[in-house]
Amino acid sequence: MKFFTRTRCLLFMVAASIFAAESAPAATIPAAVPAPTVTASLAPVIHFLTAARGKAAIVDDTQEPGAYFGQLQEMEMSAKTGRTITGGTLAEQRRECRARYQAGVLEFSPQEQVAIQHYIGSIYPTIVRNYPGFAAMPWSFIKVADNIEGGLPHTRGMHIVLSLNMCQQMLMLQKIPQAAAAMAELLVHEQMHVFQRANSARFDTLYTGLWGFVKAKSVTGCPWLDKHHLANPDGTDCCWVFPTKQGNGNVSYIWPLVVFAEGDSLKHMPQDFQMLAVTVEKNGDTFFVKPGGGGRPAAHDLTADTAYCAMFGGSDNIYHPHEASADLFAKLLMLDQFMEKNSLPENSRQRIEKTFAPLRKWFRENLAR
Repeated sequence: MKFFTRTRCLLFMVAASIFAAESAPAATIPAAVPAPTVTASLAPVIHFLTAARGKAAIVDDTQEPGAYFGQLQEMEMSAKTGRTITGGTLAEQRRECRARYQAGVLEFSPQEQVAIQHYIGSIYPTIVRNYPGFAAMPWSFIKVADNIEGGLPHTRGMHIVLSLNMCQQMLMLQKIPQAAAAMAELLVHEQMHVFQRANSARFDTLYTGLWGFVKAKSVTGCPWLDKHHLANPDGTDCCWVFPTKQGNGNVSYIWPLVVFAEGDSLKHMPQDFQMLAVTVEKNGDTFFVKPGGGGRPAAHDLTADTAYCAMFGGSDNIYHPHEASADLFAKLLMLDQFMEKNSLPENSRQRIEKTFAPLRKWFRENLAR
């Protein structure tokens, strides 16, 4: 589940204005640009699930039993499906939520399929050269209505889930080079979540080694966090805490989380998201939330934690290490492509390399197989 940066939001706003200004029928939407020609050895494997197969796949928790739908709470199920959830018990609400996800699955049009193939094909040769292990992972897509997960791109199992609106934007923006690059970056971000799910233990050395996270055996929350809970389909394991050394030599810990904002009204995604640095206290290899005032946990704005944010080189997706690594890998991949074409000024290249060189080294070592 990817937050959109300001640049990408503006890009989509431009696309929306194009749609609004276009009074012709849908049939006049520009035809998809043909996918780039690549040799057979460089051709990505891409699957588009039918609606029937997608309905089964979108509620399949086989890879992470109970880890997604088994976490969902009342507030978030309403937000994630666009209307108040029904059911007298949490179990009934979760069954209704699954049914709504299945009802939201749609068929891809041939033009949408070609558009997605085009974006993947534009970056795939760079992936094969530099990250062959990542390149070997098949790409698989499910299309859903805009009310599912607020229309945000996300993943389920081995599949990338794209909303109807996102597919329409992909059709419209193919002929704009900057937009095509942004779409390719977005798809790589989501494909990295698929790769993470299949190779989760591999990323521990990045999170604990390069970034310094601590993997907790468990983190005990509080009723306020339960109510405002927001499960991330791309990062269901949230037992990652971050240590900070204090001036007196002691170590304190924050728990990065994205949750829903205050209030009982129907929440909207992502407008009602908030990123928190929740203060947690250590007890052996487990942690528990430190109480704050008014029943809330002790917490502050995660984006205001400069020491924490500085680790991620300007990424907005810092509320879970899976999100940060997917975001930075996608940005790194785009930089690889530009730098291979010698299209960056030398001073910019050196500044970028200072930030991304350690990440590039880790990714090239760990995504080679």
